[in-house]
Amino acid sequence: LFEVMKGRKFKHLILRDAHALQDKVFQNLQLEYLLTLNLEGCLALTDEAIPFIAGKAFSLESFNLARITIKMKEMGRERKSRIDRTPLHIFFPSLRYLNIGYGGIKTVLIEAPKLEIFKARAAKDLQILEIRQQSEGSLETSSSTLRKVDLREVQNLSPQTLLLLFKIILIF
Repeated sequence: LFEVMKGRKFKHLILRDAHALQDKVFQNLQLEYLLTLNLEGCLALTDEAIPFIAGKAFSLESFNLARITIKMKEMGRERKSRIDRTPLHIFFPSLRYLNIGYGGIKTVLIEAPKLEIFKARAAKDLQILEIRQQSEGSLETSSSTLRKVDLREVQNLSPQTLLLLFKIILIF
């Protein structure tokens, strides 16, 4: 099936519960026109797939990573260097919906200026969450587009993170 997909231009790609799906499949797919990507339950995917998808799917509006529990732990990366501790955020220019619920992702560091809905219900491993709505250094003072955040059953976020999210949502 994945061999047949090579070279095709997709707008909507639903690969829910495709347990054999691995990161390398996305190297051969044309993702430039992709609007919807549902990878819910694709247990073989790792952290490496996310920046690759984000780098190719500039039009991506809806991204479902729910129930990925084994190998995918980070969206973005914290730096541990003594010299530079600036986190590496993954840029999704068109993303409006992101679901990581019921999964094992620990870190979400994204820049998503159009994000409206973020779902992380029962993402019990989630510890670090930073959603940038505008580019760092941007003079733009537009309000946040984030309107719905589902963090039910999330247990490991710091009070500071929750307060920052609350402030982002209230700035509209």
